[in-house]
Amino acid sequence: MKHLLTTAMIASIALLGCQKAQDTQVNEATQNTTQLETIKITANEPVTTPSGAQFMAYKGWKMTKLADGLEFKSPEGSSRYVYYELSTDAFKTSNDALKETYRRYAPISDMDEFDTQSWETFQGYTDILQIQYANIESQQVGIGVVKKHGDKWYCSFMGGRQDAYVKRLGQMQNMYDTFKRADEVAKEKAVSDYLASLKIKPFDAAAAAEFDTFITNTMKKFDVPGAAIVIVQNDKVVHAKGYGTRVYGQDLPVTEKTLFQIGSSTKMLTAYLAAEAVRQ
Repeated sequence: MKHLLTTAMIASIALLGCQKAQDTQVNEATQNTTQLETIKITANEPVTTPSGAQFMAYKGWKMTKLADGLEFKSPEGSSRYVYYELSTDAFKTSNDALKETYRRYAPISDMDEFDTQSWETFQGYTDILQIQYANIESQQVGIGVVKKHGDKWYCSFMGGRQDAYVKRLGQMQNMYDTFKRADEVAKEKAVSDYLASLKIKPFDAAAAAEFDTFITNTMKKFDVPGAAIVIVQNDKVVHAKGYGTRVYGQDLPVTEKTLFQIGSSTKMLTAYLAAEAVRQ
């Protein structure tokens, strides 16, 4: 389900791809939401909702604070992502909550439903419902997701023109994927504060001897012939040592200068280089 919105948007784009774009009529219901403040996002960074939830936002988008959430408009102004919360007392079912989402935020009034998916539970949420709407004539797409946790519906909507979806697909997906409820944010902060309060143990001779024993025993347990390990503390290399042999069954010791195949570590390096290219 993590990438359910990506799949949904690709389906929407395929549906609309051959149609001629026309000007659209803004749904009057979208004008009834209470807007508090609008700012321009100046860096890719997490944003906090009125309830204390967080998710990633992107440079160049315009963010409007709502009474119960946040609304984002893409730099070109033709795509929108909205997050807000509803009370389960006011909206009893997921269908009721999603209808309210579309009443507020659908880009035009005459959107036709063409796909519905639901899940009973996922990652601590219940009663999850996703509905895709589209208007072929005007090239407009809308995708809404609601899910329940405790006494709240957590609602997300993204909508706009097909061409804007193609351009902003990854960013809107990541806004959805990186969402953390207020209680999850609080737990992460508590863990971070605890770790920050810990005093780093100096890597002295006693620590080195203890570490050598741990590595040797672990290599025997998992039948690892050789390894090279470096420990960095306070931006300084405090331990660099080879263990075992370069060739199984032979007396060819591994040293801190032994070269190893990089293997799957290339995935992280490739992802970093791609992200850096996007940033530049």
